Amino acid sequence: MNPVDLDFKAANWLVIAISLAIGLGFIAVMPARSRRTRRSDAEELGILFCLMTVASPLARQYYFMWLFFPVTVLMHRAAFDPRANVRKGTWVVLGIAGFLLCLSLPVFPNDLQAFGNNLAATAAIAGALVWHILHPPLDDAVSALSPAGRALQVEIKNNP
Repeated sequence: MNPVDLDFKAANWLVIAISLAIGLGFIAVMPARSRRTRRSDAEELGILFCLMTVASPLARQYYFMWLFFPVTVLMHRAAFDPRANVRKGTWVVLGIAGFLLCLSLPVFPNDLQAFGNNLAATAAIAGALVWHILHPPLDDAVSALSPAGRALQVEIKNNP
């Protein structure tokens, strides 16, 4: 839905600016090579799927099926993150995203879709993945540091 009356040139510049901001934001949240883990790789790929979904010029309802992978990554975080508050918060975000996606069902007015319920759900999912990639569990952060960090982690586990 376009609530602002922009001419074609202004709309294109706005799209370019938003796309550039999103792309630079994606690059900014990616961890350095030395801090990458399997967990951060999954979160990074999930964010990329979210970006591909919203950046498509023809994002129809079925196109949001691409969100299965990011949702699965978040479900894993919600089920297995060692921090209880993080698990609860992730389930809340998944519930909000699920509710927003359900607004696409035919029982709801089309106006809800026009206001961007799928876009809002995708933004919530991507936001949660960004939070997770920037705030890894302590054991993930230590093990990704270096061989010395891994040795320290083993020592901590063996000598609590």
